This record gives sequence, C-alpha cells and structure tokens, in this order.
Amino acid sequence: MNADGLTENTTPTPAMDARERDATTRAIVETRTTSSRQKTSTAGALVRALGRWKPMKTPKTTGTLMLYCLGIYVAFYARAPVEITPTMQRRYDDALRRVDEEIGEALRRVSSSYYDAERELRAVTPFGWRFTATPSQRSRIEQAKKRQRDAARALRVEERKRDAAMREARSELGLWSELGVGDAKALFKRSYERGKVFATRSTFWDGLHLMLRGKSDESTISFLLRWAFIAVSNFTMGMLSAIFSYAFALPGLISSFSTSIWSGVAFFLVALVSAVSVVASVLALLYGGAAGGTFALVKYAGPALARLDEAEDRRRARIGQRAAYGNYAHQNARQRYHVD
Repeated sequence: MNADGLTENTTPTPAMDARERDATTRAIVETRTTSSRQKTSTAGALVRALGRWKPMKTPKTTGTLMLYCLGIYVAFYARAPVEITPTMQRRYDDALRRVDEEIGEALRRVSSSYYDAERELRAVTPFGWRFTATPSQRSRIEQAKKRQRDAARALRVEERKRDAAMREARSELGLWSELGVGDAKALFKRSYERGKVFATRSTFWDGLHLMLRGKSDESTISFLLRWAFIAVSNFTMGMLSAIFSYAFALPGLISSFSTSIWSGVAFFLVALVSAVSVVASVLALLYGGAAGGTFALVKYAGPALARLDEAEDRRRARIGQRAAYGNYAHQNARQRYHVD
C-alpha cells in the first residue's frame, strides 16, 4: 500500500484499457486532493478567516471587538494611570486627620443627638397612638417630632461638611489613582454579587416551582432543558441588573472626588465599558456551557434517559392494567354473588 492509501495493483499498467486507466488515475488524484484538503482545512481555517477579514469594511464589528478587548484589559490587566507617591499618600493622610479633628467630634455629637431624638419619638408613639392619644400626649409627640426633625437637619449639615472635606482629601490622590480605580472595581464587584445572588435565588425557586407544578408525563430531558433555559434566563437578567445598578451608582463614586467634568465622563465611560466586557464574557461562557451541556445531554444521556422514561411508562401501564383487572374481578365477583 502506498502513501495515498491505494494498493500497488491499482497503479495504471499498459495492459489496462483506456477506460480503466482513466478511472484509476481519477481515483488517485481524488485521493491525493482529499488527503491534502483534510490536512490543511483544520490548521488553516482560523488563518484563512483572519486573512479574509477586512477591518475597514466592518467598522461596527471592529469597533465592538476593540472596545471589548479594551474593557477586558482595563478590568484585569491595566494598572491605575496615576501612581500614588509617598508625598501624595502623606498629604492624603494629613487631610483625613484634619477631617477627623475638625468634623469628627461635631458629627459624632450630632449623630448621638439624632439617635436620642429617634428613641424619644419611638417611646412616645406606641402602637395605635393615633387613636388613643390624649391632647397632652399629642402635644408631647409633636414636640418630639420637632426635635427629631431639627436633629436630622443638623445631621445632614454635618454630613455635607464631612463629604466636602472627604472630597478634598480624596482629590489629593485623584480619581484615576489606585484609590479611585479600586473603589470602582469594588463597586462593580458588589453589583455583580447582587446580580448573581438574584439569579441563584430565582433559579432555585423557579426550579422548585417547576418540580411541583410539572406534568407527570413530562420526560426527564424536557424537564432538564426547561430548567437550563430558566437558569440561563435568570442569570442573564441578573447580569443585566448588575450592569444597570453599577451604571447608576458610578456617578456617586465619581462625585466623591474633586475632579473635572471631562475627567469624570471619561472615567465613567471606561469603567462602564470594562463592566460590560466582563459581563459579556461571563454570559458568553454561560451560553457556551449551556449549549455544550445541551448537546451532550441530547446526544449521550438522551438515549439512556429515554429508556428510563419508557420503563417508567411501562411500569405505569402495568399498574393501570392491574387496577383495571382488579376492578373487573371485583365486578365479576359481585355479579356471581348476586346470581347465587
């Protein structure tokens, strides 16, 4: 046998007629062509696809891929643009110390007054006080409400002072420093965790509802596919909710730094692109895993589960036949009893 997979007696010889020689030659050529195509198709498929791709002819696709790569790089590999030097760190620590010395004591005093007013108001307003309070009690309640409102107003004033002082202190490091970037990543992590918890809880309760309200004649494959679709849908909604909550909370983080409007807008866009890229990667992995699991379930576990379902159907049929036979025997016994 030669390298083309044909035996030696298939090589054209002068003794063969013209038709047989032509057929043998075509078989050899087709075998060589097929072998070469199989060798190059797998290795060069990606190279050919990249070679045929024209970035300038598909600007939307190119821009989307570039933004995705930028977001992944910023999320996992990029360092903060502004490096915190020892001088910057010292100024930041001094600013925090001044905030605690100038505002900390007043803020603690006002907070204590507010909590005392809250406790006093709860003490004079028991359950059902609107129906049982006397005029003197209502007067004391109104005075307690006024003290609570005054304490809340004073607390808001001190909190505004504290926020302004903290904004000035954080501006010593800057929004693009490790402090700002770290706070943005921590904020996205909290939003992501909330979305994941929502998806997990929803999937659990939907699966429980599916088991309790499912049809008795539903196959195992159908149940698993429905549950997988519900899980994918819940995780998609959870990740989208994480993106929206992060986008709404990010301006508050940016406002905690004393920065320009253009710097804040640029930081918001970069952080949002990074968050969307991470969520897109998570959803792509989720969809890929769901597709692969569905394919494996249908191809490999499908026949076994189908046999189990058929066995269960036969068992139910036998139980039904036994019940029908029992009813028939009981009716015959009653008829014989009446005849006798």
